[in-house]
Amino acid sequence: MALSVEVAELAEIFLWKDTDDSELLFLSALEITKVKEEIGDIYIYFLMLCDRFMVDPNEVAKNKLHINQGKYPIAKAKNSSKKYTTFNKSQD
Repeated sequence: MALSVEVAELAEIFLWKDTDDSELLFLSALEITKVKEEIGDIYIYFLMLCDRFMVDPNEVAKNKLHINQGKYPIAKAKNSSKKYTTFNKSQD
């Protein structure tokens, strides 16, 4: 699927960047241009996918945020990278 290829091309720009420091903030002008191009490609394919399946992207994003809010309660999940399954009722 073309969308996954474009996402991979975006990810490749960041592949060897250290995410633990500020290196991600200091992309070269060429890298920034490439990021913008890949985001444009991703957005085009994303919109085509939404159109194909008659999906309102704003509606599904709002719905997904609501679902995630239930899976990741702020009091338990803030500053955590744990999967939602670790935030079960038995830990209350």
